[in-house]
Amino acid sequence: MKKCFNNLFKSLEVNDGNKKEMYITRILGKVWSDYDNTPKQHVAYAISVCYTILNPAIEHITIDESIMGLVNKYLVSITKYYKV
Repeated sequence: MKKCFNNLFKSLEVNDGNKKEMYITRILGKVWSDYDNTPKQHVAYAISVCYTILNPAIEHITIDESIMGLVNKYLVSITKYYKV
């Protein structure tokens, strides 16, 4: 699980040199069939859930309002640097 967590935000080699793609992007593309039109809030929430579940430093998982900080963090991050 630690290896998966460490790879989550690493870039992948893609055929289109103009687009950055990460492992998390591939995962999300399999979750939504129309990923390009998925609301950014849904994408940010899914990223937060993946981060929380795969993070080996998190011993106990409780999904509540506290995860919204991660949602907001990734919403800002993905809209600033990556096409989502």
